[in-house]
Amino acid sequence: MKATKKILIYPFLFLGLVLFTLNACDKDDDPKDPPANGNGNGNGNGYEGPTVTDIDGNVYKTVEIDGREWMAENLRVINYNDGTPIDGSPANWVDHPDGAYSWYDNNEASYGVKYGALYNWHAVGTGKLCPDGWQVPTDQEWIDMMLYLIENGYNYDGTTAGNKIAKALASQTEWEASTNEGAVGNDLSLNNATEFNGLPTGFRQGTEGGSFLGMGESTYFWSADESDSESAFGYFLNSHLPNLDRMGHHKNSGKTIRCIKK
Repeated sequence: MKATKKILIYPFLFLGLVLFTLNACDKDDDPKDPPANGNGNGNGNGYEGPTVTDIDGNVYKTVEIDGREWMAENLRVINYNDGTPIDGSPANWVDHPDGAYSWYDNNEASYGVKYGALYNWHAVGTGKLCPDGWQVPTDQEWIDMMLYLIENGYNYDGTTAGNKIAKALASQTEWEASTNEGAVGNDLSLNNATEFNGLPTGFRQGTEGGSFLGMGESTYFWSADESDSESAFGYFLNSHLPNLDRMGHHKNSGKTIRCIKK
């Protein structure tokens, strides 16, 4: 009888081991895994994914969202893709009629590499800012990305209705703290599910003397489309808000650029 009991124990031990292994595998399946090409760590460290290089030799990480490849860093090129220099921080920023760029607070050393440049929309309108084969996203391409993220559970609360995707696009560092539920600045460790890594770059006003505002609190991304004769559509994130917002911005404003592959 003792020998029989020992033999019967082994099948149960084997079955338990199989069930434990299957359960462990199930825990690794996350419906909100980062998109293809991502580095999986949410902050860019140890990145081994694809890149794109601009005409100045700057190399940018990229990430795939809904089958489209986006830059995962802000553009910092100072020459158009045909080699023509972009006007750098002209004295008459607020009424400058041509394409121009500046660094936040006119301080490239502190802000250039990490946050990228701030471009007026006149530079966007040339169609020559992004590397060959890439472009500034159209308003519709921003909308398509936004809808994809909402419908695929990237809202902070996991729902698939309503625009609450800001945390999924914002970086895990630099944002001003917020107590608002679902806001970008509320628990930064939950940010950046897409690995888009949006940083709080601030912006440059297109009026009021071209002041610099919003570093640590907000970021604005240009689209390629005008909203009217004086404005163009832009998308922004704010540390105290849960949504990616869309609105018209003065064309002389300085905003960031994220290129998308054509």
